Amino acid sequence: MERARETHAKGTPILVLTTESAPEQKARAKAAGATGWIVKPFNPAQLVEAVNRVAS
Repeated sequence: MERARETHAKGTPILVLTTESAPEQKARAKAAGATGWIVKPFNPAQLVEAVNRVAS
């Protein structure tokens, strides 16, 4: 994510798909440039909602 933020992808939303739900991991991802977070397993509606959230 950090490399993406340093290149042409700067400003592109980054949605983290993970099995980790610990607040520390979420904070670490946010500090690295993540704009959204969704924990697996998730259903299609939750994924669409998360994508819409980071895209807006």
